[in-house]
Amino acid sequence: MSFIYVPPIAGGGMAASWTAANSALTAQVGFNYAANTSSSAFTITLPAVPSALEAVYFQDARGTWGTKALTIGRNGNTIMGSSEDLVANTNNSGFGLIWNGSDWRIF
Repeated sequence: MSFIYVPPIAGGGMAASWTAANSALTAQVGFNYAANTSSSAFTITLPAVPSALEAVYFQDARGTWGTKALTIGRNGNTIMGSSEDLVANTNNSGFGLIWNGSDWRIF
């Protein structure tokens, strides 16, 4: 699944605090991740068993997703109805994912 550009949201997607992500990790719901792929592309894996209406937000920390993409690993669930991982490959973009009880949806 390719990423569709969503302009950055001023002030972040959810809470005011941010967590730096510089390499592969498993996301925690309720977190905002400033994903820095300037050294290399990597994958952030979504939680396997989220609860309804839990969300996570991702932002391109260094404007490098266009050359070193961030992959969002779906961890067995679907994203926007797709059984493929989401590839964020647009510089300076940001997006959130919310679990609707059966599918991760982009917001």
